[in-house]
Amino acid sequence: MWKGKLPDADRVLHAQTVYMILNNADNGDIGEWYSQSGSNYGKVRVVYTYPTGDGYCRVYQSEVSYKGNIQHYTERACVQQCVKGWRLYSK
Repeated sequence: MWKGKLPDADRVLHAQTVYMILNNADNGDIGEWYSQSGSNYGKVRVVYTYPTGDGYCRVYQSEVSYKGNIQHYTERACVQQCVKGWRLYSK
C-alpha cells in the first residue's frame, strides 16, 4: 500500500483531502491534492453515503500516484453521534 510509503507532507495532503471530502462533498464530488514537487498526487471521491443507527457512513475511493505508479483504494468512514470525528475503515 503506497499511502504508507508516501513522504510525510504528501500523507498529510492526502489525509486533509479525505477529511475535506468526507465533511463537505456530495456523493460523486472529487477532491485532489498535489505534492510540492508535482511528482505525486491523489484524488478522493465519495461514492455513496448511508445511514447507520446513530450516524452515517461514507464509502470513498482514493487514487494515489507515487513515483509514477497509480493505486486505487476503496475505504469507508463512519461518524456517530456518540463519538467525535470520523472512524476510518479499509474495505
